[in-house]
Amino acid sequence: MFLYSQGNYRREHYGNRSILLNGNVTGSVDDLGLTFYNPSRLALIDNPAFSIGGRAFELSNIKLKNAFGKGENLSQSTFNAIPSLVAGTFEVKFLPKDKFAYAFISRTNSDINFGYDTGVLEGQSNTGIPDAEKFLGRITLQDQINDEWLGGSWARKINNHFALGISGFLSIYEMNGFGSTLYTGQNIQQEVTTYNSKLSYKQNSYGLFFKVGLSYKAPKIELGLNVHLPYIDLNKLSQASFIGEEFLAGNGATNLFNFISLSNIENERKTPLGIALGMGLPIKKSKLHFNVEWYNGISKYKRISLPNFIISGNRGEPLDFDEQLKSVVNFGIGSEVYISPSVKGFMSFSSDFSAYIENTNLFDVINQNEGEINYESDYWHFAAGIDLKLKWGNFLLGTNYSKTSSNFVQPINFPTQSINPQISSGSELAISTWRIIIGIEVPFLKEKLAKLKKSNKEGNQDSE
Repeated sequence: MFLYSQGNYRREHYGNRSILLNGNVTGSVDDLGLTFYNPSRLALIDNPAFSIGGRAFELSNIKLKNAFGKGENLSQSTFNAIPSLVAGTFEVKFLPKDKFAYAFISRTNSDINFGYDTGVLEGQSNTGIPDAEKFLGRITLQDQINDEWLGGSWARKINNHFALGISGFLSIYEMNGFGSTLYTGQNIQQEVTTYNSKLSYKQNSYGLFFKVGLSYKAPKIELGLNVHLPYIDLNKLSQASFIGEEFLAGNGATNLFNFISLSNIENERKTPLGIALGMGLPIKKSKLHFNVEWYNGISKYKRISLPNFIISGNRGEPLDFDEQLKSVVNFGIGSEVYISPSVKGFMSFSSDFSAYIENTNLFDVINQNEGEINYESDYWHFAAGIDLKLKWGNFLLGTNYSKTSSNFVQPINFPTQSINPQISSGSELAISTWRIIIGIEVPFLKEKLAKLKKSNKEGNQDSE
């Protein structure tokens, strides 16, 4: 699980060694993570293996401070298994000079659930519920994002040093959000007033991603360029829906009954142009990996074009799902250390600066503040691990640690203020994650048979 990473471009990595090197492999990738990082490297690798890429088990800790009132904190810890990449190579007989690979990538897989309950409070005079002697407040938040990539890569060697490659993926994307707020109060006459609001939205987007790579490989240096082209939205296949409801009833209350349910809402998904440059520097049997990556900004646009449905307890103004991103540059370095013929060690770090200026997030559906709830989560990622070369293939084991924190305007404050207060205090979101990474690489069967045949032949010659 990870939170709000759509504005962080280096939160996830793919391919066994590429994960342990934190994606700093644009110029030097040597596993099938190349379908993502630089497809041209496929033409420069002699024996790419079938890859079950970096099965990650993640322990994530999320803390919210002052999110639902000053001193009202919330934390959530989860442990999940996260799939990342399954890839392999294949041949096309009538294109003997070209190399091909297929890949299935879980680009994004996030499932966030938060709940907050005040319990029954007594003697609270300023709750927004008339003459309340008892008060109960609840908030529920759910946020799910899933993005699966299906596709592959083509590469051709131009000469002994240069190669060109292209990757193409179909993206199947789904975003779901839900938020509910409940206020219930009882006065001394045991009369009950209840305010209840719920908002939910959904976006399904289908589109295409393409990556174009160039590589140069020599004994003393390896260089690479990878261009991430903007998302091509197959808009006719994309869908969005929205449901909003608000009810207020009880003693002395101005009753409310607001409800709306819409489907086939106009929506859009955009991603920026990106360019990555990488270098691999061999040092005897070890190697250093360097990377720098730039992404362009995106002007403000409506992620989901919602109607002018106004929730009284939700700022008293229409809910907007706008998105805007700034240009960012990230960098990183990784080391691949030779220990023995069967063991290599890895260490790496990389920056991961947030591109968000405005973002669509789960706090939008409960926000009481007149401003937008926007925040930037800048990460530093650290990783370490080992690669064991065994008779049947390679086994990789490692860990990754990431941490970030972000301040933003407090979205809600109850029960000591009215339903629609002017909120001035701030909240903080802190996230830390540990990942245990397990990777397996197995050469194709025909390659193993060829090696076995060669070994048997050499053995027979020796016996003669």
